[in-house]
Amino acid sequence: MRSWNGARMQTDDVEVQWARLCSDRSPAKKYFDPSHPLNLLFGADEKGRAVMVLITAQDPELEDLSRDVTTSSSRREDGRWATTWTLVDQSLFPTFVRLGVDLAERSAVPRAGLAPIDQFLLALAQWQVLFRPHPPKRLTLERLRGLVAELWAGETVVSQGRSRAEIVRSWSGPLGGVQDFTFPSGHVWEVKAKRSKATTVKVSSVEQLDPADKTLHLVVFDLDERSIDSPGARSLVDLVQSWRAALGVNPAERHLFDLLVSRLGVDLSDHYYSEMCFTLQNATVFRVNSHFPSLRSHDMPSPVSSVRYQLDVRGLEAWMVDGGMNRE
Repeated sequence: MRSWNGARMQTDDVEVQWARLCSDRSPAKKYFDPSHPLNLLFGADEKGRAVMVLITAQDPELEDLSRDVTTSSSRREDGRWATTWTLVDQSLFPTFVRLGVDLAERSAVPRAGLAPIDQFLLALAQWQVLFRPHPPKRLTLERLRGLVAELWAGETVVSQGRSRAEIVRSWSGPLGGVQDFTFPSGHVWEVKAKRSKATTVKVSSVEQLDPADKTLHLVVFDLDERSIDSPGARSLVDLVQSWRAALGVNPAERHLFDLLVSRLGVDLSDHYYSEMCFTLQNATVFRVNSHFPSLRSHDMPSPVSSVRYQLDVRGLEAWMVDGGMNRE
């Protein structure tokens, strides 16, 4: 990994070089700065359209930034992923340049609790909120249940022994992280939600329950829909307000939390999010170690690039952490 030298890049210089690559329809790509901790480049495609490329070990699985900036990803021959942002409307080229420079600068300076890639994705989420032309669509009931489980587990199971600000900084799910909470210590948490009568949970990738070199825990919350006046019932709005209150007067962490929620496409002014409530029927924590019955990345044949599967929690008693709600 390269080390950042602290020099502020000049937008005008980048714009001149970028415009030349577009004019020439050059296949060459240039680093925003060779000393940047991320592999972040700019250039043009075969049509002369401006593109920005981020090379990472895993696919961040990002959606289009806006109707004028499309996003695509592909796996390279070296196994790494290239995420490419393509500017569709070239009249917005100066704005696209400012976007690239801003993302490069804001992901360059180390920040406690946030890796450069997380800083990049957070900055990208802020731009995406700015570019959003229409109100977000409502989350499906399944996605809402999952988000409620994340926040509920974050303030109970995951937060034991940690400050709420630390939990917010480690909430990697909204940023496209493989797991929901990723801590610098190497402790990682994946949260799943299901109805109490269901027996399986969905796993969205091979990496999600692959312990590799991490200390990985799986948290399963049984959440059933209930009316707002049911004992113990909580809504997404209730949980968001609880998190904000726990963050107190820390404006930076509250701002980060609000951005992460907005990154998920949630409009909290929609009554749907305050009226749809859930009660917690059961919470179970599993230790995902080398013997845990999940798929492993190194076992996948090379042509297989994406796998989703279901896991029956009834056969996981041997990996259950005593105390259920206890962290260790």
